[in-house]
Amino acid sequence: MLLLLHWYILTMIAYIVGNLIGFVENSIIVENNGLGYLIKLPPYLLEKNKNRKGDILEFYISHQFIAESQQLFGFESIPDLESFQKLLKIHGIGVKLALQIVSSFKTNPTLIVDLKNDRVNSLKSIPGVGEKTAKRIFEELKGCFPEFSDIKFDDKAKLAVDALVSLGVSFQRAKEVVIDTLKEIPDINILKSEDIITMAIQRIR
Repeated sequence: MLLLLHWYILTMIAYIVGNLIGFVENSIIVENNGLGYLIKLPPYLLEKNKNRKGDILEFYISHQFIAESQQLFGFESIPDLESFQKLLKIHGIGVKLALQIVSSFKTNPTLIVDLKNDRVNSLKSIPGVGEKTAKRIFEELKGCFPEFSDIKFDDKAKLAVDALVSLGVSFQRAKEVVIDTLKEIPDINILKSEDIITMAIQRIR
């Protein structure tokens, strides 16, 4: 038993840098020091790297022991990795659905805004997530996005972020600009969403 535990600890993989040499279904093969690692990725990340064969990539790894096999799941940031691992603790969520949920948060960032504003039902837009699962996700992840904790995002702010993103502004930058804009407004209720968007665009320029 001690030898088995020692082997388990030594073989845990948490981070990989290597050459992308191929794809297998929803996974990639990354070569490092002559060894090829099969890594499953969230759908958005698989799509993002589909034309990067031969490039050096890096991933934070969730090393899972499932039944009698080992599987590696790759993410581009530690917060994404932590979200995945938290999701796996929720009853009814397996690795496939957890990957889909992480991908949905990355491709539809307004879901994070909804999560911070207690809009549980929006989580049901994620394929495979029903009402009960949405509530479990909300309870597990609602404190995982502190970047929104300094200001309450209402529908007007959410629309402003979406508008800036549609104009080519990165989500992170759009969020920062809208937050800064709202901080200068004494009463957000007196403005329409169009007014907030206009003010945010002027701030970017």
